[in-house]
Amino acid sequence: MVRVEEIKKNLSNQKGGAIIWLMIVIIAFVAVSALVLDFTNLYIKAKQVKLSLNRSVKAGSLAILEGEQLANGNFLIDTGRAENNFRKILAHNLGLNESTLEPLAKSVLSEKLIIKEFAVENNTPAIYYSGTLKRNFNIENPSVIAVVEVKIRGVFLQKKMRLSKLSSSQLISIY
Repeated sequence: MVRVEEIKKNLSNQKGGAIIWLMIVIIAFVAVSALVLDFTNLYIKAKQVKLSLNRSVKAGSLAILEGEQLANGNFLIDTGRAENNFRKILAHNLGLNESTLEPLAKSVLSEKLIIKEFAVENNTPAIYYSGTLKRNFNIENPSVIAVVEVKIRGVFLQKKMRLSKLSSSQLISIY
């Protein structure tokens, strides 16, 4: 019981009250700082995922189909190579297993990346409808369209994101 009486005495004492308020302020400052750092970490990870998706879709759009169409001066995207390039670059940049897209030890992601939509549009100009995003895209040149879903996690916070990217080869003819 002596401890309770001492605490009551310190609370009524101005010096004891100041110490308690100082402790509360320090705890609140540490908690807010931790949340700010965690939010910053999530922001940086989200930016890294966006940049990786941009690079991956661009790599897919650069998989030019070789053959008679190319000999005639028409650039088309090879669907198989485009998807292979897309997965390879995405896995490399985000630290994923290339075949399963599961996160490896030092991955930015906390769960498996899900490719919601991947399409190559060679018939241009066209209007492409994305069933995942439920919107139209005007496409002028052969393009790669991708929609992925990822989950990134900090210490206290987590974020689920659905990202989309459309990238064109910007090549239409050699003439």
